[in-house]
This record gives sequence, C-alpha cells and structure tokens, in this order.
Amino acid sequence: MALMKLRIPILLLMLTLLPAVASARSSRTCEDVKIRAAGRYAACLARTDLAPKSAAGVCERQITARFKRAERRGECLTGTGAAEVSDFLTDVQTLVSNSIRDGDALPQIIEPECDPSKVNLLDFEAWRREEGYWIGEYTFLGADGAPFVSSNWPYRYDSYRGFIHLEVEGPSIRQRNVFLYPPSAEEDCTGEVDEMGVPLDVVGEGTCGETGNEKIFSADQDASDCNGNLAGPFFQGGFELTTATQLIGDDAVLYQVRLFEGGPLLQNQLTTLPGDDTRVRTAQGFAPFLPPGLPTWSYASYYRERKVSREEFYETLAETREEYSILESDYCAYDSSNASSGVSCDEHFGESTAP
Repeated sequence: MALMKLRIPILLLMLTLLPAVASARSSRTCEDVKIRAAGRYAACLARTDLAPKSAAGVCERQITARFKRAERRGECLTGTGAAEVSDFLTDVQTLVSNSIRDGDALPQIIEPECDPSKVNLLDFEAWRREEGYWIGEYTFLGADGAPFVSSNWPYRYDSYRGFIHLEVEGPSIRQRNVFLYPPSAEEDCTGEVDEMGVPLDVVGEGTCGETGNEKIFSADQDASDCNGNLAGPFFQGGFELTTATQLIGDDAVLYQVRLFEGGPLLQNQLTTLPGDDTRVRTAQGFAPFLPPGLPTWSYASYYRERKVSREEFYETLAETREEYSILESDYCAYDSSNASSGVSCDEHFGESTAP
C-alpha cells in the first residue's frame, strides 16, 4: 500500500478521480462542473444543521443530480460515478473531522495497491488490436545491412513468412509463432557434409535448393502493473532472458529483451498498430559483449503483418508450406535456436492446425 500525505485540498484530489474522455471543447466544462459538484458535496457534509445520516443522503442526491446534469450538457462520461466519488469524499470528510475534533495530525490517505494479477489486458486498446491471428512478410538483416546468413540454418532470410497467434486472457498474453523459409538459392547449395556425413546446406530430410523449412517460436508474458505493461521470461537455447513490454498509447508497443533484469539490452522492438488490422514491426538486435571500439548492433528486422481469421490463418499456412515445398516431417520441427522442437504443430499452437 502506498501512503500519501493529505497536504492538498480535497478538490485537487478530484482531478485524478474525474478524468473526462469527451471532445476537447466540452470535456473541460464537464470536468469543471463535476469538480465543483464534488466541492459542494464536501461542504454539504460539513454543514452542522443536518444529522450525519441525513446529510449523507441529501448530499449524495445533490452530487448525483449535478453529475447527471454535467454529463447531459457536456456530453462527457467518466469511469468514476457520483456514488464512488461521494463514498470517497465521505470517508475523507470523516477522517479530517476526527482529526480536527481530537486535535490530531492530519491523516494519511491509503491509495489502493495495484494487483497486476487482476488486470484484464483487453481493457487496453493496443491489446485488443494485437489479439488474434496474424500473417506476415519478413526481412531479416545482418549487422552489415545485407540479408542475414546463418551458420546453422541454411535458408533465406531476405523474404520469408510468419504465422502468429496471439491469445490474450485476463492479465496474460500467450504468443505462438511459426516462421516459414523458402528453399535456398541454387548457388548456395555447397554439397558440404560434416564429419558424420550430414549435409550442411540443408536441415532435416529435405534437398538443398528444392525444399524449404520452418521453425517455431514461443513467448508468454503477464501484466507487470495496472497500466497494460508486461514482463516475462524468454528462453533462448539454454538461457533464460528477461523481457518487458511497454504500451505507448493505443497504437504502439515497445518490446525489449535483456540478458537479465536491468542488464544489457539484447533486442529492442517497436510495433505500430494503426487500427486497420495491420501492424508493422521493426527490431534491432545487439551483442553487448564485443571488444571495446566495435559497434554492438548485430541485426535488424522488418515485419509487415495483417490480421486474419483463424480459417485463413491455417489455410494460408498450408498453402505456403506447399509453395515452399516444406516436408511434413519438418512441420514445427525446429525451435528458435534451430534445435529439434520436440512438439507437434497442434501441441505448439494448443489447437488443431488443420485448415
């Protein structure tokens, strides 16, 4: 519980209790009327010619009528109604009156403590826009600005596709992705093998230059406060990293990955949600432990995505697998570190993935 000294007038407290959400021209008038009504309510409670119970009833009827009048004339609504305001002011008036009567110091007002576990993330516009099924076109660049080339994932990063399901439930977000990569270019097929005779220019049972491949990605986060922000672990190979997500208004989300809480920044990702069932994401990656004097940037990515129905999501996933000639044995078979995932697509997404 956070404690705040009662050093400011009660009317100033109402500024935080009565946020107006109407048009710019009318909201200020409506808010002013409501603040004045709250002041009159406090004065009404302090009248000496009314018994406490009678005063509460008379005063509450007055503030309710004034609130309704303000909303009717100013066309504004607030999340805090007259009943909640009157209860709050009655409690404040009682505390102050007792202190004055007994000659004690002014009391402390106890503000409600935020309980992130009770947050409903769908109360926030950005998370309403984020929830659902997404199909994306992706480009992943290395530190030199050219399409990234992996030493252990021999597939193209210049243009590939992603399928993402974001599920929001209460204070939690569950994200499940699968990224699909087209076959390697013929000139990149080296025919090299390792000491065990396993080809180095392909993963799984496919053929270089003919079959593509895919890998999955998972991320779960929970509300970290009551303002719509999130936090949670992210597992990369055998390492547990720290993530934090911050809402920037209704149409932007900042996601960061750090080595540990408060530690070096590994990824900085900005998502823009214009509200038309599309989103654009850009991410920058960093390698913080390079020798002094070397730039720490390591990659950058550019994602363009559109929200679709569940049916279109899985239908397009099947069509892309056919277009990229991905073998069924490779469906959801590898994780973000390019190791065997050990799960089926149904297990990964937590639902049937049949079109």
